[in-house]
Amino acid sequence: MKILIIAPNTEIAKQSESCFLTFDPYLTTYTTVFEQIAPDYIAQIWDYVVAVRKDGVGELPPFTRKVKGFIDVPHQADIEQLNQSLYTVYRDVILAGDGSTCACGANAYCKCH
Repeated sequence: MKILIIAPNTEIAKQSESCFLTFDPYLTTYTTVFEQIAPDYIAQIWDYVVAVRKDGVGELPPFTRKVKGFIDVPHQADIEQLNQSLYTVYRDVILAGDGSTCACGANAYCKCH
């Protein structure tokens, strides 16, 4: 699964990426900040684009290729609250949309990793 994480700054982007990879080390994640979204990111196909927004700030450009889903996550100053929000997104949106919890494609009960 290919996920683009866009955040207000590099620190929050890397924290969010680390959090997602803790939940599932088989995810393919890319990070950027709102002011530096490269045109090649806009032109790629993504499973999910996760926008971590601080005070609702940060506009997403129109993506020119298919994106399965856009997810808005409010930025919290407390890292634990941010991690909890990201986990909720992972559990309720990403896993629910994928139908599995494993890179091997097995169902939610797979124990391969």
